Amino acid sequence: MIIVLVSDLGCGMNEDPVKKLGEPFYSNKEKGMVLGLMSSYKIIIEHKGEIFIESKLNSGTKVEVKLPFITHKNC
Repeated sequence: MIIVLVSDLGCGMNEDPVKKLGEPFYSNKEKGMVLGLMSSYKIIIEHKGEIFIESKLNSGTKVEVKLPFITHKNC
């Protein structure tokens, strides 16, 4: 597995919004729908990977992405 861990010490989020990450949602912005994180989840899962997001209000956020490491004999 290849593991990528990204963390920050920003403002973080409560538990409820973290549970909904990766779901499509509507906004009042010009384009109307935000699908970036949902697309990222889908790509990672289609590559047989996993994504975990942990966040604490006023303590920051941690994102861990795990992807299988595959070697090819032809490379």
